[in-house]
Amino acid sequence: MNFYYENRAEMHNGNYPVSIYKNINLNYLAHWHNEIEIAWVVTGNIKVGINHKVIVMEPGDLCLSKSGDIHYYDSSDSNSTVMILVIRIDTVDGFSKWLNEGKGIQRYVKRDDVYENNLSEIYQHLQKIKSEYDKEEFGYMQIMKAYTTEICVNIMRCWPVDSDDTSKPLHGDAKQSIIQKVLLYIESNISQELSLESIAKLLDWMFLFK
Repeated sequence: MNFYYENRAEMHNGNYPVSIYKNINLNYLAHWHNEIEIAWVVTGNIKVGINHKVIVMEPGDLCLSKSGDIHYYDSSDSNSTVMILVIRIDTVDGFSKWLNEGKGIQRYVKRDDVYENNLSEIYQHLQKIKSEYDKEEFGYMQIMKAYTTEICVNIMRCWPVDSDDTSKPLHGDAKQSIIQKVLLYIESNISQELSLESIAKLLDWMFLFK
């Protein structure tokens, strides 16, 4: 499996701190970007991959992709409706830092756990953000940011933690460390036959070849 970098700032000229989409039978190739992404499965089932983990999400499930997470959506085997909120990292003060410094923040939350952890208001806030986004009435972006702030604060207060989580996003220092590791490997093995697969083994990214 290949993945690519999605430059959302270039797509929107950096003018949109918050974007939201309602997708029917979404199929989106593996990619990563600097923004934070929250997805809610409204109806049906959809396969979602984030970094090394792939699950089939069901109605009411939520998932969260940090800045730098490699993620994809696959509805090829089922029908689904998914709402996706994309948040520029400087939109809500402290949220990106909290995600990056948090230990074992779960990428997926099942519907029952959404209610158990008092996260169900996210559903209503996403619907309100989508309504404002569609109408584009005066002040709509300020209202979208306000509801997005409520979602982010709700996540910081209530989102479950997985102590076994080993997902490593490709942002900041982590990205620089990976580049240095690859360059050192190439330099040390310049006389050998090199391949993308050998580099993937080095980085423990063999899931890209499945």
